[in-house]
Amino acid sequence: MLIELAVRDWAKRDAAVAAVVSEVDAFRFKCARELFLQCGLGVREASSRSLLLYAYVFGQSLMVVDQFDQSIEALKADIMAMIAGDIAHTTVP
Repeated sequence: MLIELAVRDWAKRDAAVAAVVSEVDAFRFKCARELFLQCGLGVREASSRSLLLYAYVFGQSLMVVDQFDQSIEALKADIMAMIAGDIAHTTVP
């Protein structure tokens, strides 16, 4: 994550780097959305969950949450279940 943050900081000062960061973000978002679409969600819900997933992954990695609650791993599992919703246990053919 330190490298990710350094590159994003660099992108604030360099238009070429900013373009690459934007391209990578778009690709990651597209991949996540595609997974949700393959699970049978509509485009809007798949897009919303993809953005939420992406924001969660980046946001929680920037925070020191281990002291927030003694059961932080259970909380993280709950959050992922909320993002995945009822598709977490579906089988895609």
